Amino acid sequence: MVYYNCTNMAEQNGATTDESETKHRAADLETIVVSKEAVLEALRRNKRDENEQLTHMLRVSPPFEGEKRATHHVDEHHKRYPSDITTPLHIRPERFVGEGRQLPAQCKVPDYSQDRRMFVEENEYVDEQTGETQEWTDEMESEFEDWWEVTNEVFETNVKHALSDGVEFTTRTPDGNVSTTIAVRYEAEDE
Repeated sequence: MVYYNCTNMAEQNGATTDESETKHRAADLETIVVSKEAVLEALRRNKRDENEQLTHMLRVSPPFEGEKRATHHVDEHHKRYPSDITTPLHIRPERFVGEGRQLPAQCKVPDYSQDRRMFVEENEYVDEQTGETQEWTDEMESEFEDWWEVTNEVFETNVKHALSDGVEFTTRTPDGNVSTTIAVRYEAEDE
């Protein structure tokens, strides 16, 4: 199960107090359809862009009823929606993986620089006397590219095995929380 918190979203969507207290705005949404590749790509891009003011999300656009596809979206954080429209759901890709807000340890997104350093250390390409890394050779590059490919395959496999089958959305209201759980189906995007 994936949990998603929509603080004050009922107010932002122009819902009356009665509506926001009894039903989440996405309660009529039965299924979110998303591709496994979209989740993986958003995870990778968030790692790549972690120093930027961008967050890669999966977005579900209104109306929230029946079955809707989640698509890749870049959240720029400063963007605000007018209060008189129903806003899309923006779901962090981590929310589709495992049971919480953080990625499980086995689903850590590979980091090229860190993995390259680890490769050098594990393969003892460091001169024991000087502590310096040996000059990078074509052979080392080829070995590292194989290593990197396997690292990414393991990441993808682990994420795909940890994908959740549902997302719980919660909105805070003055009288408590209003929640709804929506099923998730993983399906490749139409081409």
